[in-house]
Amino acid sequence: MKIKKLLTLVYFSLFVIPGFCQSTPAPLPPEAQEAVNQGIAAAKLPDFPLAIQHFEEARKAAPQSPVIWYYLGLAESKLPGRELRAICWFEAYLAANPTAQNAAAVKDEINTLDIKSQLNLANMIRSLQDLANLVPFRNPWLKVLAQTEVAMYQAEAGDIAGAQKALASQIKSAEIIENEFGKGFALQAVCETQAEVAATQNDAGDPAGAQKAFASALKTADLILKSEDKSWSLAHIVHNLAQAGEISSAISITEQIQYPAPKKFAQEAVDWAQWRVNHVPTPRVVSYSDWIDKLDDQDPDHNCALNTDPFLDLGAYLASKNSNDKELLFDAFNKTTEKFVNAQNAVDQLLKQ
Repeated sequence: MKIKKLLTLVYFSLFVIPGFCQSTPAPLPPEAQEAVNQGIAAAKLPDFPLAIQHFEEARKAAPQSPVIWYYLGLAESKLPGRELRAICWFEAYLAANPTAQNAAAVKDEINTLDIKSQLNLANMIRSLQDLANLVPFRNPWLKVLAQTEVAMYQAEAGDIAGAQKALASQIKSAEIIENEFGKGFALQAVCETQAEVAATQNDAGDPAGAQKAFASALKTADLILKSEDKSWSLAHIVHNLAQAGEISSAISITEQIQYPAPKKFAQEAVDWAQWRVNHVPTPRVVSYSDWIDKLDDQDPDHNCALNTDPFLDLGAYLASKNSNDKELLFDAFNKTTEKFVNAQNAVDQLLKQ
């Protein structure tokens, strides 16, 4: 314990020292400075949750002070599961204080936290995949649907090859389902997920691989016997082709769709893609408020609501969702994983800008 406390003290000494900016930061109001002092003292114990409470009190007293965001980033970076929040605090600090003398060290810490967050997410997805294999779903098509969702998470987390392998396996699982409705539904789910994975692969800079993936989705669509269901799957393939900029292929497939509703859905996707060609959005500079907004977001329906329970205390949140019913447990863990996938993607998108 003494060693741990010493390491914590050294860690904070490296970063929290007078003059860490190229210019001296503006003095904090007395109540904010007192809260900061209490936060630093708590961190040296170390008691990082308590430190965060004090730094949040300081932030209320001085809401526009970058140095407080920096302290919050340091404290949150020491708590497992809060890597994305720590990244946002550090990025807000750098956006508001780009000439800070410790900018390089902070950027290195951001990179480390991002890698750690992605590894944690990969482990979460693997655990969800294992859980899906163990759950005795009421119907076999529900199991296929669960596995296709996990495959999409794999792709969004960067494991496109793993996602494609999982989807290929689920095609075989779907084909042996005896109930025709269940088989059709399962094949639809796999087909449409294949198209989404292909679009993700294109966004990741592999257009050649994406074309092969779209071809695989079309082959799966051919396995769907009900023509209206097949039309909807083709429409979803068109939607993702349009998103990937493959407009000529999207138009060609749209012409094959027989039913009015899916054909309209596909045509709208093509129209949007054609409009986007001539309306490239102007790149926007990310400001500190973009990061703070994500940290303060308490709306659980948003893609990156970092001020909600899963991101504040993952262990306690999952424990509250525990159930003897494995299917209910899978649903809860699935929703949690989806939140982390969306948040990771939202943060990484801002980092790239």
